[in-house]
Formats: sequence, structure tokens, C-alpha cells
Amino acid sequence: MPYSDELKVYWLFPVRTASRSCMSICRYFNFRDTDLHTLEPPLNPDYEFISNVRNPYSRLLSIYELFCHHNKIEPKSFKSWVIGNYDKLYYQIDLHETFSELKKIPTKFIRMEFLLDDLNSLSFIREEKTEEFKKLLDENIQVNKYRSDIFTKPWQEYYDEELAKCVYNSLKKDFNLFGYDKNSWKDGTS
Repeated sequence: MPYSDELKVYWLFPVRTASRSCMSICRYFNFRDTDLHTLEPPLNPDYEFISNVRNPYSRLLSIYELFCHHNKIEPKSFKSWVIGNYDKLYYQIDLHETFSELKKIPTKFIRMEFLLDDLNSLSFIREEKTEEFKKLLDENIQVNKYRSDIFTKPWQEYYDEELAKCVYNSLKKDFNLFGYDKNSWKDGTS
């Protein structure tokens, strides 16, 4: 997990939470250990712990896309994959469980849906005024060059009542911890 002794910050990037976009920020600030998704307890209790997050409904669809890519299969039935036996551990699907392993809950969540606003809430980002950094934010955050071209419809359209209930019941602790609405699949709210 990337960390900075100078800033006294750990920054976790769970799979499919804008990790590639935000990693450029870590490089800019000379964070160490750029293995994005690896967890390495114990964490220094004096360091701030930041984690990127994403609406669990949206994130699970994106993980399915990654699963298809890794297994070289065509995306066919997201619903069957979810209701079937997907690999929760390999893709860190249950983030509340992941934080439990670390024995520490993040002090700050960087929500993918509000990426720039949440990044600017971090003092070391808000206070960085160089043109080089502004350009980095523009290229990697405001213009997200990592968007998917496989799922072209809004993620909400891949859900129905049954699938949403299954995902919510499985990831209820994540919804509650991150503040995402159980019904966000219906109207696109966070």
C-alpha cells in the first residue's frame, strides 16, 4: 500500500476505485511502496489512513469487467456472476472485511464519484499550487483516461430489484461505512 513518511499518510487503493488515476498523485508526492492493492499490517497508528472507495453497485460491475478481462471471456451475464460464486477475496470485494484485517478503518474516504472534491479535502493536495501538479490533476483526475469502453450504459441499467438486493445484502457494511444509499441503483445517487 502506498505510504509517505513525510506526509504521515497511508493510501489504500482497492481494486476499481480510481487507483491508476490517483497513483500519479502518489508518485508526485514520492509515496513509497507503489503496490496499489496490497495490504501490509500493522499500520503506524500515528499516520492518517486514506482509502479510495466507490459505490458498491458500480464497483462490482467494474470488477466483473476486470474478471472477464483477466479470464479472457466475453462479458455475458453480470447477474449470473454476482448471484453465483464470485471470488470475493481475489478482488477485495468486501472492503469492510479488508479494513478489519488491517485492524484500522480509514480516517478519510476518497469517493470515486466525487474524486476531485474529495482529493481537494486532503491538505497536502489542497496546498500544492504548482502548475505541474495542476496539470497532473487535469490529465489524471478531471479527464479520466482510464474509463471503460466495454460497459457503455450507465451502471444502474445493469441492475434489477433482485440483483440489487443480493449485492446490498452481501455488502451492507460497505454501503453503511462509506455512506452510499441502498437505492442508489435506482436513481444514480450516491
